[in-house]
Amino acid sequence: MKDFDFLPKFKNVKIKFTVLLCILPYLIWANQFDGSIKEIQNIPEIQDLKNDPNLNLLREEVKYHLRQSHQKNIDLKIYQYRLKKNEDFYYLMAKTYMDHSSLLSLNQIKIEDFKPNTVIYIPNCRGYFTEKALNQPTNYRIVIASLKKTFYFYPHQKDLMVYQKQFSEPNHTTKKYFFPLPTKNNIITSPYGWRIDPFTNKKAFHPGIDIQAEYKTPVYAPFDGKVIFSGFKKGYGKTIIIENQNEQFLLAHLAVLHVKVNDSVKAGDLIGLTGKTGRTTGPHLHLEYLLDSKWKNPMLIFRDYFSSRNE
Repeated sequence: MKDFDFLPKFKNVKIKFTVLLCILPYLIWANQFDGSIKEIQNIPEIQDLKNDPNLNLLREEVKYHLRQSHQKNIDLKIYQYRLKKNEDFYYLMAKTYMDHSSLLSLNQIKIEDFKPNTVIYIPNCRGYFTEKALNQPTNYRIVIASLKKTFYFYPHQKDLMVYQKQFSEPNHTTKKYFFPLPTKNNIITSPYGWRIDPFTNKKAFHPGIDIQAEYKTPVYAPFDGKVIFSGFKKGYGKTIIIENQNEQFLLAHLAVLHVKVNDSVKAGDLIGLTGKTGRTTGPHLHLEYLLDSKWKNPMLIFRDYFSSRNE
């Protein structure tokens, strides 16, 4: 056998092999990325998010990769899908078994940009895509021809800032807001921010607040505005969205809707009744606030209300 230059010139062959076996794991780790680039030319298209064969294949590949603990077992592929009516970021994430970091880092667009007719790229493995290499080894440097981009891919990793940075606190405003429920004795059962999802038992971002309310409690318009959505929204159930210039309020899981699209409402107008429609564990009001199409913490809008509710 030819001597390895980096090994001491041991005369005993057994000692030489022992030393080689000891340092072999380090050599494998240190050389995980050799500078080669994998080019992804063929991107299978998924036609729908129900029983499409490519969707089923993607799901199986994601489940397989989730069971693998070593990067060398990853056969990275990219799928393509064009969002359809009423489909958004969360719906796509649920249907493809993806997580937020994988979808956002690969597509490099904001959550609100996951709109109908938008072409989205979906990996078959959860992980983190970045155009700049991190200070850690990886086998995965890929070129996606249709995107004309080169990525480094880190399987099974997350960058929470890819998701978190899309949310910031609302700017100061002098607008008058009306709390959407009739009593000051409400309990916030789930605050804005990171939480353990009650359905998946996994960490997830909650873009609004959940307010405890009995079934069919009156719900009022939080401010003057125009109704831009009134109907059933996947996950949210019966939902109303009210807009005023660059601000929106979303009120979900309702039992009854008293307004329709294009209705003008004033702060304090009755717009519906609380319920338990959609993805919910019981009757309550889910309230979201958006400024410039970005989620903000509704508790800051109603800070004065909650600070004085026990007076």
